[in-house]
Amino acid sequence: MAAKSALSFRCCITQCLNKNKDINIISYAWIPGHCNIDGNEQADTAGKLAHSSPNSLTLPLFTYNDVKRVIEKDTVLQCQKEWNEMSTKLNEVKKSVQPYLFPANTTRKHETSINRLRIGHTLSFNEERRPPNMLLSWSTPHCLNSSH
Repeated sequence: MAAKSALSFRCCITQCLNKNKDINIISYAWIPGHCNIDGNEQADTAGKLAHSSPNSLTLPLFTYNDVKRVIEKDTVLQCQKEWNEMSTKLNEVKKSVQPYLFPANTTRKHETSINRLRIGHTLSFNEERRPPNMLLSWSTPHCLNSSH
């Protein structure tokens, strides 16, 4: 009988927690009955003194990781808002400020090259900056050919 009672009590607590998980601030206090327990009044008095003591331990309402997560989320939202207001070639291709997922062994140089290919930046060579032996050819599948 006691196991069934404990199980139903646990279910009741779980339901309460689930119903209140969307509330920002909520406090739960377990206040057991002290019927027929020796020293009940002494325990209550000691608890009240400890609670009101300036040396009592106070716990933060949220942890460092909670704050960090909120700051990161707000930062990404602000960056995304600014990104959406911009008008650039990269902005046309890449709609999100979230990074592209490259394989772990990809170098920064290769990432830059891939991003330039995505926005078509590789075809904008100036005549004076292009090496003399490099030709632009639109008749082949390769955009840049080296003449030998």
